[in-house]
Amino acid sequence: MGWEAIIDMHKQFNHTTLLGKQLDNNTWKFKWNFGHLNSEHTIDITLMQPINDVEFIISPYSKVVSSLEEALALNDWKLFSPSVIHSQFRESIWEIVHTANISRERKLKWFAACYPEKQKLSKVASQLLQSEYTIGIIGQTTNTLEEASEEQGIWKYVDVTNIFSNAAFEFDYDIFRKYVSYKLKILEEYNGPEYFKLISNFESNKLIQSIIFQNYSTSRMKGKFTNALDLQGPLDLICCHDCRAHSSVTDFVLRKTCSSCGGRLRPSMTLAGEKFKKKNWVNVVTEFEKAELIFCIDCDVSVPYFSKLMEKTNGNVIILSTTKQLIEIKKNTRTEHYIEIDPNKFLSEINMLLSL
Repeated sequence: MGWEAIIDMHKQFNHTTLLGKQLDNNTWKFKWNFGHLNSEHTIDITLMQPINDVEFIISPYSKVVSSLEEALALNDWKLFSPSVIHSQFRESIWEIVHTANISRERKLKWFAACYPEKQKLSKVASQLLQSEYTIGIIGQTTNTLEEASEEQGIWKYVDVTNIFSNAAFEFDYDIFRKYVSYKLKILEEYNGPEYFKLISNFESNKLIQSIIFQNYSTSRMKGKFTNALDLQGPLDLICCHDCRAHSSVTDFVLRKTCSSCGGRLRPSMTLAGEKFKKKNWVNVVTEFEKAELIFCIDCDVSVPYFSKLMEKTNGNVIILSTTKQLIEIKKNTRTEHYIEIDPNKFLSEINMLLSL
C-alpha cells in the first residue's frame, strides 16, 4: 500500500499532513509532508523549517518513524487545527490530545475531527465557550418525578393538563387545590432533574449567566442557581387571590382561607389564562435581548409567547428536548440547533468536553 493521509491540519497559511504507510506485517511507518501552502500564497515557508532542536530540512518531508508518538514529536501539532483524521487512528490520536496542554478551544477542534459523528456536540461546546452572555430557559422539570412517585393516586386517571389554569381555579377550586397540594408535597425534597447540577456547574464557571424557569418554580429549585428568574412564578409562594396577602403552604393544604379578607388561597404564579406579571416578562425579555446563546431545555415551544421571546434575540438557540417539537424562528435569529436527545446526556457530554 502507498502513503495515506493520517492527519491533515492547518495553521494560518501553513498546511501540513502526517502521512502513514501500512507494512506487510500490519505495522505502520510515518512521515510529515511540510510542503503544502494555500494556493494564494507563494512563499515557501517550509524551507529551513526545524523538525527538532538540531536538524533543519530542505526537503518538504520529515524523517520516517515507526510510531504515532514519534511522528507527533517531530511537529508542533499543538499549534495546528485538524481538518481530517484517518478513521483508523482517531481514538489513538484523541488519547494523546485530550491530555495535552492546549487550549479548550483547540482541543474541541481536535475532538470534532476525531469524532466527526459528534460534530453537533463539539460545535455547541465551542459556542458555549465563545459566548459572552448565555442563558438557559428550563421548561418541564417534574415529569419523571411524577412517573416515579408512588403516591399518584387518582392523578393517574385524571387529565391534569388544564388544572394549572384560571378556569380550574374559578370553577373547580377543590380539584385545583388538591392537585396543587399534591405537587407541593412531592416537590418538598425534589432537587430538580439531573441536568440542574450540570447547569449549576456551568453557572459557577461563568459559562451561563442566568437561568429562567418557563413554568412554575419552587424556592428549592431556584436555590440551585445564583441568578434564577421566573416567568410564571413560584408554586410554593402562597397568596390570597383577592387581596394578594401572603399566606403559608400549610394553610393552603389545610383548606384555610385568607386571614385578612377570607378569600381563597392560591400559588402566586401566573396561571393559564392570566397575563404574566409585568416585572417577570420584562426581566425575561431583557435576558433574551442580551443573550448570544440560549439553551431551551424541555421547554413548551408551542405556546404563542415562546415565539415572541424568540423574536427578541439575535443569539444562537439550542433546543434540547426528549420529544420532537417544532418552532418557527424569525429571520433575525442567527441559527437554530434542534437536538432531539436526552438533555441530561447531552449536557453531561458538554461538561465532560469542557472539563478536559
